[in-house]
Amino acid sequence: MKKSFNGFQEESEQSTFIPDVFFRDLLPGLDDINEIKLVLYILWKVSTLGNFGIPITVKGILEDRIFMDGINTPPENEEVFISDLLDAVCGKNILLKSKEDPTGKPARFFVNSASGRVALKERPFNSKPTLTTLDAIQPNIFHLYEENIGPLTPMIADMLRDAENDFPSQW
Repeated sequence: MKKSFNGFQEESEQSTFIPDVFFRDLLPGLDDINEIKLVLYILWKVSTLGNFGIPITVKGILEDRIFMDGINTPPENEEVFISDLLDAVCGKNILLKSKEDPTGKPARFFVNSASGRVALKERPFNSKPTLTTLDAIQPNIFHLYEENIGPLTPMIADMLRDAENDFPSQW
């Protein structure tokens, strides 16, 4: 049995950025509830991590049991279902899919944004996929910087993005 929703907490600092274009251009054309859920989930993930250029993988989505429990799919076909759902969203140009990797790494998906297009072109298999899930929300590097050091500039944001790709997350 699903737990009951207790309402929104207005004083909560945890908010998710959803671009206006989602409501204006995408939502009216999305008919499949699972596609809507997937797009909102991915927007939550990239917003929480503060990086629209992070790769999304089937494995990363499957590991988020809270999200998966809200998707209407038979448990024995979850991987195929999520793969097909990601491909359907790519067909609507919401996500971009990497070409097959010669070393056998699974496909990665990127949000169709400026950062996502750069990541797909320059480092589709070099950037680390994130395993952030709805029950283990990690503060993003940008939020931590602003909270502990001060205002973020575009140059510092680029340096933090590079450091995030170069060093282990524990650092």
